[in-house]
Amino acid sequence: MVACPPDFRQVLEKGIGRFYLDSLKVGLKNPRFLLMALSILLNQRAAAGRRSRIGRSGICVPPFMIVSITGRCNLGCKGCYSKILHRDHEEEVPRDRIASLFGEAEKLGIATVLLAGGEPLLRQDILELTAAFPRLLFVVFTNGTLIDERFLAICKRKRNLIPVISIEGDRGFTDLRRGEGVYAKATESIGNFRARGIFCGISLTVTRKNIATIAARKFVDQLRSAGCRLFFFVDYVPVEPGSGELSPGADERRMLSAAVTHFRASTDALFISFPGDEEQFGGCLAAGRGFIHVNPWGDLEACPLAPFSDVNITETGLQEGLASPLLQRIRENPHLLEETVGGCALFAKREMLGAIIEKP
Repeated sequence: MVACPPDFRQVLEKGIGRFYLDSLKVGLKNPRFLLMALSILLNQRAAAGRRSRIGRSGICVPPFMIVSITGRCNLGCKGCYSKILHRDHEEEVPRDRIASLFGEAEKLGIATVLLAGGEPLLRQDILELTAAFPRLLFVVFTNGTLIDERFLAICKRKRNLIPVISIEGDRGFTDLRRGEGVYAKATESIGNFRARGIFCGISLTVTRKNIATIAARKFVDQLRSAGCRLFFFVDYVPVEPGSGELSPGADERRMLSAAVTHFRASTDALFISFPGDEEQFGGCLAAGRGFIHVNPWGDLEACPLAPFSDVNITETGLQEGLASPLLQRIRENPHLLEETVGGCALFAKREMLGAIIEKP
C-alpha cells in the first residue's frame, strides 16, 4: 500500500496548522467568532493526531473531504462542471449513508468536510446532520438563492457549519454566468448571516475576464464590510468545450497571488487560493494526498473534476475506499499531480489519467 510520503505530510500538516492558527487570530479581532475559532483549532489538532496514528499503518488519510451531496441545482450556470457531469438516472446517496460517512471520516481524522453540489440546500436533511458531528468542520458552498429561516437556524445553532456563497465577482459578472438577480439574492443572504452573527464566506470563480475586479482591494473590502470573513479564490476550469480562454493564465495567477498575499497581511479575514496554494505542497492535493471527493452517487473520486472511480461508498467503507488501487496508482504517478494552466491538474491530464487507469 502506498502512503503519502512522511516529509510531504509534515509540510502539509504544518501548512494546515498555520491556517487554523490564523483563523484564531481572526477570531481575536472579531470576538463573536472567537469561541468558534478556538473550538475549530482544537478539533483540527486532535484530528491531525488521529491521521498521524492511522497513517503509520500505511493508510493515507486526507485532512479534507469534499462531499457533493446532490447533483441537482436550481440554477443553470454557464460552464458548471456539476451540470456537465450530472447523471440524473442514478439515485443520490441516502441520508443514512451520508451520516455514517461523516462518522467514519471523524474517526479516521478527516477534520474538514466541504459540502458541495449541485446546490446543497436542496438536501437540507443532510445539512441538519452536521449538528451530530461537532468535532467536524463543515463548509457548505451554496449559490445563496435558497437560504431560508430553516437553514439560518441550522447555522446559528451549530457553529461547526460555515456557509460560503458562490459568486463570480460583481453584479455584472455574477448575473451573466448565473442568471439575472442572483447577485442581489446572494448579497441579501450575506446580510442575513451578518444580522444573525453567523460566520460566513465567499467563493469567487477566477477567470481572465474578472481577475481585475475580484483581485481589487476595493472589491474585497466591500465583501468584508458586508460580513464575509472567509474568501475562496478558485480558478475556472474549462469543463465546457470552447471555454478555455476563460482559464487564468500565468499573468493572472501572478496577479492573484500578489493580491492574496497582500490581503492576508492586511485584512482580518482568511484567504484560500485554489489551486494556487497547492504549489507550496508540490502540486495537486487530490487522490487523498490532501483531499478526496465523494460524488452525489457515492463514487469515491480523486477530485470533483476527475470523474474516475473504482469504489463506491454505498458498497464499502471509507477506510477501504481510501486504499483503492486507483487512488494509489494516481499517487504513484506524481506527474499527474503537477499543476498546469487550467485550474486542475487531473482535468488537464484526463487523457493520460484514463490511459493509466486502463493499464492492468
